[in-house]
Amino acid sequence: MRPELFLAITFVAASASFASQEPTLALVGATVIDGNGGPPLPNAVVVVREGRIAEIGPSSTPVPPGARTLDASGKFLTPGFIDTNVHLSLYGGHTGERYETLVRYHDRHEEVVLESAQLQLKNGVTTVRDSYGLLPPLVAVRDRIERGEAVGARILAAGNIVGWGGPFSMTFSLIPEDGLTLFQERMNELVAQGAGEDLMDMTPSELRVAINAYLDKGDPDRAIADFDEAIRRDPAHAPSRLNRGSAWQDKGDLERALADEQRPDDRHQQQQRGDFHGQPALRENVPSEGGRLRPVML
Repeated sequence: MRPELFLAITFVAASASFASQEPTLALVGATVIDGNGGPPLPNAVVVVREGRIAEIGPSSTPVPPGARTLDASGKFLTPGFIDTNVHLSLYGGHTGERYETLVRYHDRHEEVVLESAQLQLKNGVTTVRDSYGLLPPLVAVRDRIERGEAVGARILAAGNIVGWGGPFSMTFSLIPEDGLTLFQERMNELVAQGAGEDLMDMTPSELRVAINAYLDKGDPDRAIADFDEAIRRDPAHAPSRLNRGSAWQDKGDLERALADEQRPDDRHQQQQRGDFHGQPALRENVPSEGGRLRPVML
């Protein structure tokens, strides 16, 4: 079924996020599939009040006075789909175009995540489960969508696979630590978020602190409070990598990592080793429809 046929469901989800701006909406003419095994309802009228579906009926159903009417003829209205295994962020690719794309868009992670969530919503997916990726931008965009500040599919974010290193590690891609660039090391830390391979060397008390701190990263306010409490109770066993920010909060550190990755002499050597593809992966700053970032390889 073509993606444009799901325009109606995208409109419903968007109106839920911005209910205060448009209290009543009537979708007229769509074929409704209820998802419970009932027969399709053609030429239906669906009334949405304050972001919630208030009524679904046949074409004879009256449209409330003052409601905005959207002609959805030829389209299908269904319950929102849930995609249980997605990767909205950029995180991997140690050779070729994927690696170049990761470096190029290192400072636009939130834009990439939001664009990906919007593409999901455009195709009728209203909830996604991101099973592995960059937790900080995933949580930031998740919260913006929940607050109604942005439109996109709802995000359930796992972040790292606990106990794995980042994308340039033995546990993830059989890459040894020796010879990693600073950029690759920082990407590993950004993905692992203190819940990577180091867990294997911790005592039970250290492991408890580390896992609690990682889980708290889904709630930044609670994370800071829990970290301070852990330090107060047992400063000797609090892992040094557990700090108030992510592994890549220091802007100067990020700039040094990027400069190290993009030095011309290093780039030439990496091309000789095959770490970079000879052609650019994407043309930079090419906007998509509506001026948003063009979707990149996920």
